[in-house]
Amino acid sequence: MGLARRIFFGLAYLLGKAPWDTGVTPPELVNMVENWGKEPGYALDIGCGTGTNCVYLAKKGWKVVGIDFSKRALIKAMSKVNSENLNGRVELIQGDACKLGQILAGRSFDLMFDIGCFHSLSLSEMKQYVAGLATIAKPGSKYMLYAFLKKEGQSVGPAGVDYKLVDELFSPYFELLEVAKGSDAMGFRESSWFIMQKRS
Repeated sequence: MGLARRIFFGLAYLLGKAPWDTGVTPPELVNMVENWGKEPGYALDIGCGTGTNCVYLAKKGWKVVGIDFSKRALIKAMSKVNSENLNGRVELIQGDACKLGQILAGRSFDLMFDIGCFHSLSLSEMKQYVAGLATIAKPGSKYMLYAFLKKEGQSVGPAGVDYKLVDELFSPYFELLEVAKGSDAMGFRESSWFIMQKRS
């Protein structure tokens, strides 16, 4: 992610004006967790922000790793974790989502999700992200991607994704199970959820 966007996100968290950080766990993630059908395992929140979803999963019995490049967001996330006495269930890491394979080498996850990080990356960064994700995803694990869709003439905000791009990047490692219309709390643009499963 470019320096300008890093500064933008950092300032948004500093000023308390990050409209994407709703403080509410999306119903799509809640549905996945509530219908998991087996014991909670290890979850990874990519671009965890202030930790809302990390806390939710930890309360449901998951061991959670949250990763974000913003130190300010992670400080807020740690405050939430501490206030809920979930220190032993949540680990927060400051790092680059394009280096998941390096940062989390030797670890593996049952559930991974990204709510608004991937669509901000350049194509080369996306390729690095997917390659790293594939190395830490257990066979049969689930991956949930929420992303803005590409819009012709879009000059502000993330470039977005489309079905073809997601299929090309993820299909060597993941099977696409479902695509569902998303909802953007900011009313910014159209979005989708892509639900995938790691190939054996």
